[in-house]
Formats: sequence, structure tokens, C-alpha cells
Amino acid sequence: MKYIEAAARRIADVAGGDKIVVEKSTVPVRAAESIQRILSANTKPGSRFQVHCMIILYCMAVFQLCGNLSILIPKIFEICQKMVPN
Repeated sequence: MKYIEAAARRIADVAGGDKIVVEKSTVPVRAAESIQRILSANTKPGSRFQVHCMIILYCMAVFQLCGNLSILIPKIFEICQKMVPN
């Protein structure tokens, strides 16, 4: 977790403007909360960050493409199956 927190501090240090930070779905539980907390505490004036989990962004993209929950649920299942090794 210390490397994730170090990366969040570095992002806050060098990034300006509005940014979306995407955490990989394999990071430890509660990483997004930790990243958001670090970014909030270290953000430069005029900068804003959003932190999202990669799998959530996949789901949002699939929903926008499909526009239908009856299609979305099987697509989420399909994405998750590809992410989990056999």
C-alpha cells in the first residue's frame, strides 16, 4: 500500500487541472479511499481529482454502449470472467 500512497502523492504534486485517477482492480481493498484522501490533502489550488476503480469504468462504458441493463449484467459477468484467471 505504501507504493500506491507514494504514487498518489506524486500525482498530487505534478498534476494540475481536473484529472481522473483510475485504480487497477487488483490493488488492495480501500485503496481508492486512501488515494482520494491523499489527493484531497495535497491538491494544488485549481486542481480536482476523481478516483475510480477500473472495473467500475468498464461497467459504465458497457452500459453507455448497450443502454440496457439486461445487456449490461451479462457483459459485466463476461468482463469479470476475463479478469479472473482459471
